[in-house]
Amino acid sequence: MKKVIVGLVSFIMVTNAYSVADNSSAEELANLKAQILKLERQIKKFEETHAVSTKPVQPVEQQVQVASVSTPEVKGKTETKEHKKHWKIPGTSTEMAIEGFVKLTCSKDVKGSTGLAGDAPGAGRNFLVARSIGLDGTNNIPSRDFYMHARESRFILKTLTPIDEKDLTTCVEMDFLGDPASNALVANGYNLRLRKAYGQFGHFLVGQDWSTYSDISTFGETVERNGPVGNSQVRQPLIRYSTDSYNDCKFFFSVENPESEFITHKGTLASSSSSITDNNKGYVDDIKGENRLPDFVVAMAYERPWGNIKLAGVIRENSVMRESDHERERALGAFFGTSVLWKLFDHDEAVIHIGYGSGGGRYFMDSMKAATYYDGYKLHNQYAYHFSFCYKHQWQEEYNLRSTISWGWLRNLNCDSLVNDIRNNVVSFDNANKINKFVMSIHANLIGNINKNLQAGIEYVVGKRKAETGLAGTLQRIVFAVQFNF
Repeated sequence: MKKVIVGLVSFIMVTNAYSVADNSSAEELANLKAQILKLERQIKKFEETHAVSTKPVQPVEQQVQVASVSTPEVKGKTETKEHKKHWKIPGTSTEMAIEGFVKLTCSKDVKGSTGLAGDAPGAGRNFLVARSIGLDGTNNIPSRDFYMHARESRFILKTLTPIDEKDLTTCVEMDFLGDPASNALVANGYNLRLRKAYGQFGHFLVGQDWSTYSDISTFGETVERNGPVGNSQVRQPLIRYSTDSYNDCKFFFSVENPESEFITHKGTLASSSSSITDNNKGYVDDIKGENRLPDFVVAMAYERPWGNIKLAGVIRENSVMRESDHERERALGAFFGTSVLWKLFDHDEAVIHIGYGSGGGRYFMDSMKAATYYDGYKLHNQYAYHFSFCYKHQWQEEYNLRSTISWGWLRNLNCDSLVNDIRNNVVSFDNANKINKFVMSIHANLIGNINKNLQAGIEYVVGKRKAETGLAGTLQRIVFAVQFNF
């Protein structure tokens, strides 16, 4: 505006100068000076009453645009939405968010032995693996270990792209529970592990996510990562279709990655992804698992202000092939589960999860690799049922001081053929001790938020298992953790 006014002044000066030269009038020159002084006063007054900023304005594509987004599901994490932000990627319509947490976990074994962790060496130190607790009366040495790690720290990258009045979303989530990259002498390094990697558009979700059978709302809040026995904590590649909500109900249909599980006729617990070497070519005790069909899952979710209910069922095939004649044996399993979350008075919550059926195996967590039994001739389905219950109570609101008590239990109904082979010593005693009759765990904790991004908690954990041989073992552990959310 100032430049416009100055330009007008200059124009008047030049125009009147020519007039003065032509007419040689002293009176006109005086009038011109008076006009200039008047305009200068007007300019000064304009500048004083209009504080025009001289700061350059950023181009539109460089201006950061933020929008609130919902936080990811994180077991044991306090959800805070107000500090979760998306920002727009310059030159695109895509918004991106980086979320996650840094977590330090400390554990002290008080009683019992972690035993062998089966297919996850060393996992019993990081978190409770109830199915592999050391048994009394064996050569397992009682553990009194103190252990610290930050492997549960998590990194989440999300994007959102509007397309034709719909949102295309993606999510990639990783932690550090992969194989060790170095030892604890110096570096304590661990490799990244993929948790989730999916895209969702409209009714379809494609990629790796929680199985449609799992219900993360009923996991319960625990300091120890795995939570109570009886939860279904399966993440795997899948293609899922979900319907629109109708009368508060949604239906889900998915095809998911298969993984055949079996106990061999010698009592070895194995699956179709058991290590393949030049010597055995994937065979374990002369058989190997095959994945011939995907797992088929259907679920229904009903959500109301008081809580939610989920019903889910799975049909899956477990298959093995004999090395001697390349003949295949297959067993079709089917199982279902139901879970309920109740929002009670104040901030209290109660959750329950129940499941039953044949060939469940890894979907029942602590029944992993026990879905079927191959007796040397035929593949038999194994039945199991599991149950978990959690109750959360808030003690104090300012720091969200709360406690959750969790109890989980799983019962393997090992088939008659397997039980007879154990009693007749066809299955070795050592291998029979790895085949469980039941597994249970109890968790009791106290968790509080120092601020919206920082929380700490302490928990007492008791795990117990009983093998088909009749031997039993118990592990007691204290777990403390500090978690920084971002």
